[in-house]
Amino acid sequence: MDFLLPSISVGSAGAISPLPNIVPDFAMELWRSTQSLDSAADWAKTKLLQEKASLVEAELLSGGVAGLKYLLNQQFGYPATPRRPLQPLGKDTAARLSSSKYLKDLMEVR
Repeated sequence: MDFLLPSISVGSAGAISPLPNIVPDFAMELWRSTQSLDSAADWAKTKLLQEKASLVEAELLSGGVAGLKYLLNQQFGYPATPRRPLQPLGKDTAARLSSSKYLKDLMEVR
């Protein structure tokens, strides 16, 4: 979803992203916002949402599949350990993801 607004603005039908797995309510808010860009205020709101999504997506990608599994565990209780041959998330990366201000902000969207 890090490129959802630019993609929609040139005719894309959507996006493939790990973000909706972690913050589904925020992802739906961003999606709905991209579907009604009738005024400058709509664009400004959607651009702000897109900026937040892009910041979080960058952090998600830095943790890889193990980071995504870790966050799914934290958010919804799914198993945290990825299947082999992938390695579990390192403690430093887990701590960084857990303390991410950007991620915490989006997890609060309900």
